[in-house]
Amino acid sequence: MKYWMTVPKKVLLIFTLAIIAISCNDSSILTPEEQDWLTTAEPIKIAVFPYYPPYNFKDESGELEGILMDYLLKLEEKLNYKFEYVEYQNFSKVLQDAKDQKIDLILEIQRNDIREKYLNFYEKLYHSPYVIVGDTTQSFGIQLEDLLGKKIAMPKGFAIIDYVKEKHPTITVKDGCKNDLECLQWVQQGKADFYIGPKAVTSFFIKSNQLNRLHVISILDYEYKPGIAVTKTHPELNNIIYKGTESITYKERSAIREEWLYNVATPFYMQLQFWIAIASIIALLMVIITAINRFLKWKVTARTVELEKAKKKAEESSKLKTSFINNISHEMRTPMNAIMGFTGLLNKTGITLEEQEEYASIITDGCDRLMEMMDNVLEISLLQSSQVISKKRNTDIKQLVKNSFDTYKNKALKKGITYELLDTISEEDSGILIDKMKLSKSINYLIDNAIKFTEKGHVKIGVRKAENRIYITIEDTGIGISEEHQSSIFENYSKSDKEDVNLFEGLGLGLSITKSYCTIMNGHLSVKSKPGEGATFIIDIPYNPSNTTTATTDERMMTTSKNDEYSILIAEDGEVNYLFLKTILKRYDDHKLSIYRAKNGKEAVNIYTENNMIDLVFMDIQMPIMNGHDATKELKKINPQLPIIAQTAYSTQADIQRAFKAGCDDFISKPVDPAAISKVLQRFLN
Repeated sequence: MKYWMTVPKKVLLIFTLAIIAISCNDSSILTPEEQDWLTTAEPIKIAVFPYYPPYNFKDESGELEGILMDYLLKLEEKLNYKFEYVEYQNFSKVLQDAKDQKIDLILEIQRNDIREKYLNFYEKLYHSPYVIVGDTTQSFGIQLEDLLGKKIAMPKGFAIIDYVKEKHPTITVKDGCKNDLECLQWVQQGKADFYIGPKAVTSFFIKSNQLNRLHVISILDYEYKPGIAVTKTHPELNNIIYKGTESITYKERSAIREEWLYNVATPFYMQLQFWIAIASIIALLMVIITAINRFLKWKVTARTVELEKAKKKAEESSKLKTSFINNISHEMRTPMNAIMGFTGLLNKTGITLEEQEEYASIITDGCDRLMEMMDNVLEISLLQSSQVISKKRNTDIKQLVKNSFDTYKNKALKKGITYELLDTISEEDSGILIDKMKLSKSINYLIDNAIKFTEKGHVKIGVRKAENRIYITIEDTGIGISEEHQSSIFENYSKSDKEDVNLFEGLGLGLSITKSYCTIMNGHLSVKSKPGEGATFIIDIPYNPSNTTTATTDERMMTTSKNDEYSILIAEDGEVNYLFLKTILKRYDDHKLSIYRAKNGKEAVNIYTENNMIDLVFMDIQMPIMNGHDATKELKKINPQLPIIAQTAYSTQADIQRAFKAGCDDFISKPVDPAAISKVLQRFLN
């Protein structure tokens, strides 16, 4: 007694309450009225569907067990009440009896909107995702939308059917099976294509019933969350079940889950003999070896196909190049024959002035053709080595297209075909930034080609702006191009597939160059054609407006007064080249020119040092003793304002850049064009 009297009163009070709580029956969670209702009411019937392991099923002796059965027993303990179990074999019958008020509770059911109309749901003790199951021939990753037109086996009345129909109403559901096991057996036997159900249930049935032809194909976002449901007809029962489920502690729920999760994770079949494990390992190794063997065979086959393609491409390339070599021999001999033949005729006496002019014109045309061929071959080489870049300049697109149109007007009229220009671009939109040289050359080639292959009908050139693109079309009514050959016409050394094309001149490089130019300008070149109906080529380039539509200062023809006296130094080691350039300069009428000559770069520097009244220098690049680059640097040291014009047969982009880097003010390529000389003089002699 003395001991108890020494304990604080607060501790005694807590201890007393604990003793009372332990001694009290758990039914104290109910009010007296609720206890009376349970005692006097008719037996409460709970529907049990024992075909859903591990939630609710019968063991080998026929006893009910499972995670939800353990939960039900715990609920009965809390309420101090024993429910009347009603077993069902068809779940749709469970739902119907619940609607007809023939049962009061359902032990295991998934909540959905339809069922909430007549049921209240309590406690979701265990979650498991729904999975799609198919036979082993089906690949992983199949989703619901992939099941259209397939037979899907699911037990009638299950909530997953409503979910599937809501997501994909057109999916065919085969719901004649009584339970999940029978549905899985249908898939195993080929009566259905797929099954959808909870993962835990599926795994249990597949493993315990040796359904070795089935496997899980994919996991859905929808989960199976079974719980207890109560009909809404008895408010008292709903209150009682609510209090009962709330009284089950978290620790008690966890104990039930952990026990069954462990059992599911380690089923009985894991206790097989060791030799089965060894056999499985051997089988796995065989599968791996077979897979590796097939993979290697596939790689060999794929590599063989690639080599065959490469061989075919190489053979085609070799064939094209051989054709090109044979073709260029003919193409070069034709103008050379004209040049040599008519040059000989010019040397003969007794020819008239008209004949001289005609022969000179033929010789000039032959030279132009040779230059065009050499330029094209060189340009293809530069394009293949990625040495060509785009140089944007202010360009009047209307004027550029018109210039190209006018260039070939006489040629079209001589053939008697209709020749039209359709320009819908406004003056405000005509100024663009583009590589003028490349665009002009591309248009010229396409127009020349169209006229060349058109004997009757028309050639129409159109230019229009749509959104942020410029479209230039060249349409003809010529021989056309077959569909299978339309892609190859853009390859180097390629011509059309028609025999008639061989009658026309050319190396088959123009379209390839034009295609490359369009790509460099961030544009495209396409073709629409049918044999015998002509062709339409379309150049599509970006519309980048410029600040002005006028030509650059370099392109303006500057007016000068006649009879101005200037001194010009020609640095050129080649006798013929010097005489030709001197002849052009002597024929220039706008100025009175005094000509000096240096045969190498060192001599050019010495001449200018002695006579610094020289106004302009034409500088050859390849010369003995001192080359043109070094001579230019020396001259610029003496007089940085001295105009120096590089003139050479080396005219690649790299050569031009090197000349400008050395200090040259302009660049003209050999053979020298008199018009280019005229522009240089008008630009610098003012």
